[in-house]
Amino acid sequence: MAIVLSKIFAGLMSVIVTISGMFPVLFGGKEFIDPNGDEVRVVSSIAYNNIDEAAVITDFETFNKLFGVEENGELNKKFFEESNLAVIPVTLTNSVCEVFVETVSVKDNKVTVSYSVVTDGCFGAAVMSEETILIAVGKNVEKVTAYGKNLAVPFCVHKSAFSFDV
Repeated sequence: MAIVLSKIFAGLMSVIVTISGMFPVLFGGKEFIDPNGDEVRVVSSIAYNNIDEAAVITDFETFNKLFGVEENGELNKKFFEESNLAVIPVTLTNSVCEVFVETVSVKDNKVTVSYSVVTDGCFGAAVMSEETILIAVGKNVEKVTAYGKNLAVPFCVHKSAFSFDV
């Protein structure tokens, strides 16, 4: 029964997110971005950057200067002609932490992001690291506000080095 209810809730929420994107006036002027969609990525491969706080990158030259990455697939000069990139660095306290983006909303020229850093019940190295949340936003977005919270769960949520997809 719980599975059926969760499927109904998931379907209802996808309809609400879709409608809020089409008619943002109905939802307080906010446009919601699907945190599991193509516009949102949590990456560690380019986390070695010079960004200490959340920022919006508006051009490729700044992106290249901060991340030291030449044209990287979708993040190229053409991307920055049409979109901006909201960047949120997240510090992790150990190797078993995972970052989950919960909500992303855009109102006027500001994107607001809510995320969780989840520490699970598995053993891991106590090594500080950083992941980066990247969000593709419209050219009108110039500010970003991020809210993070820490959660601890008694089960594994991270990907093991020995796991594989079937």
